[in-house]
This record gives sequence, structure tokens and C-alpha cells, in this order.
Amino acid sequence: MKTSAEPIIEVIRHNEKLSSLKVIMPIWNELGEDNKIYTKMPLLGGLKTYSINENDTDIAVKEAIECFCIASERYGNGLENELENIGWVITSSSDIRTVLNIDSSNSMFNLLLQTGETTALDLELEKDLEFA
Repeated sequence: MKTSAEPIIEVIRHNEKLSSLKVIMPIWNELGEDNKIYTKMPLLGGLKTYSINENDTDIAVKEAIECFCIASERYGNGLENELENIGWVITSSSDIRTVLNIDSSNSMFNLLLQTGETTALDLELEKDLEFA
């Protein structure tokens, strides 16, 4: 889903396990010479994915974000810490819910917000992360 809202990530945990993630952030799609659609997510450390057509783009973005979450939880210092390492700022936090935003005083991030399409995703992750 496309929107014009400010970037935000909301992390929900149940029993300390990642349960769901709400993401609003800009992404860029570019048609490659091979006719694949290449998608870049600059606010997730430049994460990239590709799809074979527009119908698959949303699925590819969702799967890339899920992989980022799995890698952060299993091999990193947890999703919230990894997001902070790439420029996100925790604006509120509890045992269950953490909200992160981009520092709006950063001119580079403001430039990013003016380009690309802003996408909103609501991912239920608990089942997907159990096997990871």
C-alpha cells in the first residue's frame, strides 16, 4: 500500500519474541535491463530485492523485510538495535511495543523522503520467525 506518511516502524513483541511489524518508508523501484523490477529500501541499510513483475513486487518487499528481521534477531543484536545502528531512533518503548522514526533534522533523510514511493506494510511475523 502506498502512502505519504513519515517513515515509522512499529515493533510488537509477545513473550519477548517478535510478533508483528508495521513499516512505513520510501522505496524505489527500477526496471532492469533484464525486465526484472529491482526495489531498493534505503532506510533499511540499502536493502535490495527484485521481482519478475509488479504483482510480485509487494511480496518481494515483504519477504526482504522478513529476512532482515530474521537476520537481526538470530545473528545481530535484535531488530531494534539493528535499526538504531542504521539511523532509526526509538521514540517510545515498552515491553511489548517499540516505535522507531527517522531523525527529521537529518537533511539526508529528508531528501530521501521526497523521492521514491512510500510504502506501508503490516507484517505478522511470529509464525514465520518460529522456523528461523
